[in-house]
Amino acid sequence: MLIDTHAHIDFPQFDEDRGEVILEAWRAGVRTIIIPGVDGESIQRAVKIAEKYPHIWFAAGWHPHDADRLDPDLLAHACDHPKCVAIGEIGLDYYRNLSPKDAQEKAFCAQIEMALRKDRPVIIHVRDAWPESRAIIEKYPDLRGVFHGFSGDPDDLQWALARGFYIGFGGPVTFNNFKKGDIVRKVPAKRFLTETDCPYLAPQSRRGKRNEPSCIPEILAAIAKFARVPEKELENKISRNVPKLFGIPLPRSSSHGDVPKQSFSQNFLIDDNICKKIAGLAGEGRLCVEIGSGNGELTQYLAGKFDRLYAVEPDWDRHKKIMSCAPEAVILPQKIQAIDLRNLTDFERSPAVVIGNLPFNETSPILFHLLEHRKSIRRAIVMTQKEVADRLAANPGSKEYGIPSILLSLFFEITEEFRVSNKCFKPVPKVESTVLTLTPIENAPACDVDFESLRRVVRAAFAHRRKKVSNSLEHELPAIDVKMLLDAAGIDPDARAEQIAPEKYIDLAAEYCALKGGDL
Repeated sequence: MLIDTHAHIDFPQFDEDRGEVILEAWRAGVRTIIIPGVDGESIQRAVKIAEKYPHIWFAAGWHPHDADRLDPDLLAHACDHPKCVAIGEIGLDYYRNLSPKDAQEKAFCAQIEMALRKDRPVIIHVRDAWPESRAIIEKYPDLRGVFHGFSGDPDDLQWALARGFYIGFGGPVTFNNFKKGDIVRKVPAKRFLTETDCPYLAPQSRRGKRNEPSCIPEILAAIAKFARVPEKELENKISRNVPKLFGIPLPRSSSHGDVPKQSFSQNFLIDDNICKKIAGLAGEGRLCVEIGSGNGELTQYLAGKFDRLYAVEPDWDRHKKIMSCAPEAVILPQKIQAIDLRNLTDFERSPAVVIGNLPFNETSPILFHLLEHRKSIRRAIVMTQKEVADRLAANPGSKEYGIPSILLSLFFEITEEFRVSNKCFKPVPKVESTVLTLTPIENAPACDVDFESLRRVVRAAFAHRRKKVSNSLEHELPAIDVKMLLDAAGIDPDARAEQIAPEKYIDLAAEYCALKGGDL
């Protein structure tokens, strides 16, 4: 799988044929493209392109040429977009000096600090400024990223590698007069990234013409030759390097095509009336996030109801159908658990209506993910196995009552909307399903206690379900005086976890916090 980690396809040079350029890159085997920002306008263009194509991502940053125009608020806002994978292109360029040196250094530091706050890697541009760049980067030991279009000497390379940085090479590595083959040879395969820096620096076969992402095969071949590594081996290494640095999924298509995949726990909803009924529960509004969009069964009915619609679907084989029925939807090719809903709703400046047919084998992780992001949710309409719905509605003392019953009910008003027959799905599952609405409880009593403490004591209590709660807590929280904890919370030490009401776990968490002195 080929990857272009640095392509300015948002630039005006591509305005006339951008779609064809992207398609030609795909035909050439380039399956992922990252667009680096250079200023506020380019970031906004990159966002629009990345939203249109599932395999294209972007970075947000101000190039040193435009450092004196850095807009920190716009940068922070762009970083919250779910398709923003890095801060870049940033750095120092003392060759052209299109911005004053002090402005470049100030902007470089500010953007590095933004990257650390947002937990993003950086894409760094350095030209005739290696000593100054190294001095700045040394101040930030936790910084990670890539030196794009590497221009340093052997000492700069060893320093960058020792700091854990990746090294990007583009078109110049193919030039007949390229003189840094010895530097390429010193880069381990696990640190290479391929890039074009298009529309500039076209490879040897296109010298004087516009560079494009489809040129990546020629660039990869040149790097492999200098590195003395087989092309396919290097290609595979880079395909591992990119997700490791940028945290993005790479396109994976299978020979199964439209066949439901067991690996994704896919059971597609094929009853159109049920789809309309579920979509009707979503209402209308500013923002909707759909979990597991599949073939667009629900997506087609949500598209006209919301100003913005994100279709979360990790199965790349489904994307064409989603695009055909809801072309305005932004497809996120990930599991919902990988998406920070706080950032997404901050970017959209609106809480989200979350809706989805939850995959059977990931229902609990998804529900707990929604719980963690509850402040970003207006309401959630989810279809789960009937068994899960029964657990969420379970009362103390019943065999279904457990951790999900307690934690979800403390923060959400849970409403059972209707049951769905297993005959409404393809393939037909063995169990019936239930549609639930989860509405965050405003000013819920549980909001007054530390959430991590609450989760910890609930899980500790249920860790040994057949034991008395006192024994289970003593085993799981050995540093705590459990007798004092239970007495303070007003809980019978001989009770079992499943006999304790949700509200008492709030008291337990509050007393746990007090005993720990708030130091968790």
